[in-house]
Amino acid sequence: MKKLVFIMALGFGISTAAIAQNDVPEQIKSSFSNSYSQATDVEWDQKDDSYHAKFEVNNQEHYAVYNEDGTLEKKGREIAPSELPQAVRTAIDQQYANRTIEKAGTVEKDGKTMYKAKLDGDDEDLKVIFNADGTVVKEKEKK
Repeated sequence: MKKLVFIMALGFGISTAAIAQNDVPEQIKSSFSNSYSQATDVEWDQKDDSYHAKFEVNNQEHYAVYNEDGTLEKKGREIAPSELPQAVRTAIDQQYANRTIEKAGTVEKDGKTMYKAKLDGDDEDLKVIFNADGTVVKEKEKK
């Protein structure tokens, strides 16, 4: 079954691979440890030319994405749905009334903070990225 999933992933052009801490380039590990010295339960993935770290700080889930030279491209953390800005919660209530918030988080990129919400639906879940004012930036179905 694992071979089938791997072959299907290759067939669809998905290039994600879990990697060991020892296989992460030194400049990325250095940048990560300088920013997140309190991180625990660190897991690394490589996606194309970027390195993705999932980890915890004070029992809260975080992630960080680095390019090959160790520059932080984006970061975020999981938050409670009640921590979403009111404008985002209102947008969800109005535009996705038939869905509930399963998970929420922040996305920080290029000095801008956005918010993401995984929304439960009857058939498929949605992952939606919002600006702080509640406007939808991106929407993607999750099966």
